[in-house]
Amino acid sequence: MTHEQLCLDVINCSFFFNPVIPTLFPAYGRDYKKKANIASDLNSNKDFYISGIRPALINKEQLVSEGIKTVVVRYNKQLKVTSLKLVNGEFK
Repeated sequence: MTHEQLCLDVINCSFFFNPVIPTLFPAYGRDYKKKANIASDLNSNKDFYISGIRPALINKEQLVSEGIKTVVVRYNKQLKVTSLKLVNGEFK
C-alpha cells in the first residue's frame, strides 16, 4: 500500500508519522500584505483554502477541532509565506 493510499485525510496526513503543517491560501479572492491582517481574519473564523490533493475550505474553528496548532499561509499574490501558531486560543 502506498503512502498516498494511507493518507485519507489531508489535515491528518503524515509522512513517516510526523504531523504535516497545513498550507492555507486566502479564499474568495482575498489577499493580504501583512501577517497581522492574516491572523485577524483567521481568528475571525474566515474561510481559507487548505492545500492538498483536494483543496477545501477551512476556518479556525475546524483547525482547532482537528488539533492543528501551526499553519503556513501564502499571501501577497502567493509570493510570500508566513507561519502562524495557536497561542492562548489565537493564531499569532
